[in-house]
Amino acid sequence: MANNIIKQSNLPLIRALWLLAKAWRDDGYKGSTETTRRLLEWWFKEEHIIKKDEFKFWRAQKQAAEALIYCYEVLKTRSLYELSQQLDVSIPLDPRSDKWAKYAFKMATGSGKTMVMAMAIVWSYFNALYEKNNKGYSKNFLLVAPNLIVLDRLMGDSESPEFFSGAIFKNYPLIPPEWKKDFQLDVIGPDDPLTLKKKGILYLTNWQKFVERDENDTKSPVQELLGPKPPSEIKTMLPPICQTRNC
Repeated sequence: MANNIIKQSNLPLIRALWLLAKAWRDDGYKGSTETTRRLLEWWFKEEHIIKKDEFKFWRAQKQAAEALIYCYEVLKTRSLYELSQQLDVSIPLDPRSDKWAKYAFKMATGSGKTMVMAMAIVWSYFNALYEKNNKGYSKNFLLVAPNLIVLDRLMGDSESPEFFSGAIFKNYPLIPPEWKKDFQLDVIGPDDPLTLKKKGILYLTNWQKFVERDENDTKSPVQELLGPKPPSEIKTMLPPICQTRNC
C-alpha cells in the first residue's frame, strides 16, 4: 500500500516519510499517545457496520491520518524545516521564514478529504481532553472553505449532513463508543453568534471573511498575518525589460 505511493512520488521527503510511517504502523503505532492508539485501532483495525453494511475508511484517508499523527506525535515536527532535518532530506528552505506549523495532504477529488478533517478534529479533541501532557492539542477548531459552494457543502443539510449539527461525527465511526458522551462540540456557521455552551467549538467560515475590509482600508488582514504577497512565477522569470514593458 505505502510502497505504491513511494513509487509514484518523485519527492525524496515524501518517500522517506512513507517508509518510516509504514514501519511505525507495522510496529503498533509506538510513540503515540494512548488516546491516539485507541483512535487508530478503532478507525482501522475494528469492524464497523453502518445500516447493515460494512464500513471501512479509504486507503487515502488512512494514510493521511497516519502521516499527520506520525509527524506531529512521533517526530514532533512543527515546521517543514524540522521535518526535513528529521528525515535527513535537504530542501531549499530558509528556516527563518518557516514559522508556522503546516501539514498538507494532496488528495484527489472524491478521495475523502472531509472525513480526514473530521478525523483530525476528533484526534486533537480527545488528546486535549484525556492526555495529561496535552499541550499542543485543542478542543477548538476553525475550518475555512475556499468559497461559498464548498462552505455550503461542509455545512450540509438534512440529506447530506457533513458537519451540520455535528452529524458527521454521529453517522460515521469516528468516535469510540465509550467516548461519545465526552464529545461535546458546538458547530457554528459564519453568520452565527459565537457561543460557549460545550467543551469545544468548530467554527466554519469561508476564505472571503478574512479579506473583507472597508474600501478606505488598504491593508489586507491576510498579508498582515502572512506577509506581503510574493510576485508571480511568470513575472519573476521574465527579464527586467519585459516586466516594465509587459512584453
